[in-house]
Amino acid sequence: MPTFDPYAELTAIAKGFADNGVPYSLCGAVALAVHGHPRATKDVDLLLPTHAIEDAKAVLRGLGYGLEAAPMEFKAGIEVHRVSRVEDKQLFTIDLLTASGPLDEVWAGRIEIEWRGITVSTVSRDGLIAMKRLAGRAQDLADLEALGATDSDG
Repeated sequence: MPTFDPYAELTAIAKGFADNGVPYSLCGAVALAVHGHPRATKDVDLLLPTHAIEDAKAVLRGLGYGLEAAPMEFKAGIEVHRVSRVEDKQLFTIDLLTASGPLDEVWAGRIEIEWRGITVSTVSRDGLIAMKRLAGRAQDLADLEALGATDSDG
C-alpha cells in the first residue's frame, strides 16, 4: 500500500508547474519543513494567484489528481480549491489557496530556494508565520512555536 510522500509529490508538482509556467508558492506543513521544521502531514498546500488556479488544476490532473471538491471559503475570504487522487484506497490531497486579500503580502514576499535537489517557490518565513497566525488552529500555534515566532514576526 503506498503512503503519501509529500516531498515526492512536491517534486513532481514543482516540475509540472515549472514546465507549464504555473506560478505557485509552497505553504503549510511542507513549507515548514523547507524552513527547517519538518512534521508529519497528509497534504501539500500551495498558494497561487487566482488566475493560475485552473492551470494548476490541469497540471495536477495530469499527475492523477482527478477528484475535485467544490471551492471552500475560509477565514478572511481565503478560497481553497482541493484536488485529490485515490491510490490503493489512500487519499492524496493538494490544497490550492488563492493569493488574494490577506495573502497578497505573503504572495509578494515568496522566495525561491534549492531544497532536496529541486528549486521550489515557497512563502518566506514571515509569510508562513502570517498564514499560521491567520489560520489560528492548534497545529498552527504549535508550528508558530517551532518557527520561534515572536509577536513582532510576520
